[in-house]
Formats: sequence, C-alpha cells, structure tokens
Amino acid sequence: MIILVVAALGIAGTAAFMVKRYLDGQAAQTVQPAEPSLATEQVLVVSRDIGAGAVLIEDDLRYEEWPKAVVDRRFVVRPGVGEDPKRQFVGATARRALAAGEPITGNAVFRQDEAGFMSGMLSPGMRAVSIALTPTNSVAGFIGPGDRVDVVLGLEMRGSHNEKLHTAEVLFSNVRVLAIDTRLKAEGPAPGKTATIEVTPEQAESIITAGAMGSLYLVLRSLSQEPAEAEDKNGFSSSLTVSRAVRAITGGGAHPREEPSVSVTVEVSPRRPVRLNRAGQVSIQSFSQ
Repeated sequence: MIILVVAALGIAGTAAFMVKRYLDGQAAQTVQPAEPSLATEQVLVVSRDIGAGAVLIEDDLRYEEWPKAVVDRRFVVRPGVGEDPKRQFVGATARRALAAGEPITGNAVFRQDEAGFMSGMLSPGMRAVSIALTPTNSVAGFIGPGDRVDVVLGLEMRGSHNEKLHTAEVLFSNVRVLAIDTRLKAEGPAPGKTATIEVTPEQAESIITAGAMGSLYLVLRSLSQEPAEAEDKNGFSSSLTVSRAVRAITGGGAHPREEPSVSVTVEVSPRRPVRLNRAGQVSIQSFSQ
C-alpha cells in the first residue's frame, strides 16, 4: 500500500513539473505584434463600360476600396458621415468613354442643364470643328463617335516646270471624333455628311485654312496604343515620292532626264602674214582670212 502511495505521489510530481515547465515556456515566448493594416479609402468608380454621351444611372456607379497612398485628389472619396457624393453624379452625362473600374472625376461628366450638349462634351480648353465628309474621305462611313483619327490635307499644285503635282500631309494625329452629323454614339457603319472633332484653338484655325486650300481626309486609327515608329516620319507624300514615273518624267528624282549630246565642229581658217610699220618700227603679224 505504501508503495502505491509513493508511486502515485511520484507520478503527480512529475506531471506537475511538466505542466510548470510548459507554462514557463509559453510565458517566455515574446508576443509578435500584429502587422498594421493597409489604410484604404472608398473611391467612386464606374461599374461598367460607359460610352461618351451616356447618362449615368445609379447602377453605373459603385465604391471600391483603394489604398489611401494612391488616391488622387481628383477622385471622389466616400466620407465617413454626411451626404453620399454618388448622388451628384447620377443623371450626369459622360464627356468621354469610361472603362469599368475607372475612378470618376468632375471633369469626366457634365450636366445637360448647365451647358450646351456639345460644349459639355468638350474637354477643358478644347474646341469643336466640323469637316465635310464623303465616302472616300471618311473610310466609307466606318468612322464613328469616339474613334481616333489623323487629319490629312490633300493638295494639287504646280511644280517648277508648271507640271501638275499632288501632295498629302498629316496635319494632326490622334484626334477624337465627337459626333457624326448629330449622332453621339457609334451605331455601325453609317456614312454621314459632317464629322465634328475635338481640337485645340490653333488646330481649329489650321483646319479651317486647310479646308480652303485643298481636300481634308480623316484616317482611322487603331484602338490599341501604337508604337512611336508607326507615326509618319516624312510628314508628307507627293507625286514625286509616290511615283517613279513622275520622277523620271519631271527629273525630280533618281531618274533624271538625259540631255542629248551636241557635237560642235570648228573650222580653222588659214592665216596670212601682214607687215606693219608703226613709227618706223616694222613687224609682221598673222591674221585669219
């Protein structure tokens, strides 16, 4: 009996020692501080792709968590208290196309009751100018509102020898099309009579002058970003740069005209001597007959 009691006491002592050792180890462990959470703010963004001229509804807008460090001052941030700023954008009209997830800004929209519709579509500081269209100068009607185009001037002129020459040069690149006739949305291929484009004040003056000089063409650009080397490096093309035949005929290029060779024959008359007497000085000279 005594042996059993002693054994039980030994087991209990061992268990107590192990428990104490475990607890001491736990207490010795240093508590790792929790990493601070990344500060974020709720930014107002568009929930789907929006076309230029579209009127925004409530379902077109939503809030999205953005890191506070990258939030631009132009973004609309949801306040902790107070009126929801999203209501200010419901019913507004998009100045340009907006991609899903893009933060909304004050310059991206306008209200039709605050400005004329087309003037509201313009970006700050820009102007709208219209160009007369034909099927040949507008890619057969495939240019629509929201597309990007290059404006090209075609001219007919006279060369240095009064020969007729034609030239074409890019006036402006990557210009935004605002409307075709009065259409503000792309509705498939539909040839129009006029295209309204967005340009700077200086570009507007140049386009009006160029229209009086020759023919204006709109060249459709790709929607994807084009490399810099895709841009026109020459600045213009002419009859001389396009046609080898014109260069050969006018002598303006690598094949100049060959002038006919002319042979000249000179006949030499025989000379006869002449005796001259000048103040008593006599000399003999020869002259041609």
